[in-house]
Amino acid sequence: MSAEPNPRASKPLLLVAAGLCAAAAMALGFLYFVYYWPYRDRFDAQGRYFDEATLVVYQEQTGMLLLPMLACLLLAVVLAVFWWRRHKRVVAGTGQG
Repeated sequence: MSAEPNPRASKPLLLVAAGLCAAAAMALGFLYFVYYWPYRDRFDAQGRYFDEATLVVYQEQTGMLLLPMLACLLLAVVLAVFWWRRHKRVVAGTGQG
């Protein structure tokens, strides 16, 4: 007997993984735009900016949050496409929709 994988079992997992990756991308994007974007032109030669109003030192290295944000966003899109393709295949196979 050959056991075929059940596409219905992996559909929720793909959707949850895509949602988690999208949530991580949103969180990283939020951090990027809060901690780097407003101060991107104010960093000194050492990559630091001291905000005298809030007494906080911002680092230019926080701009690197853009890379994991884009990676999570890409992974979320890929997982969502896989979910959509499985969803279409399951719906077409059952005669629904």
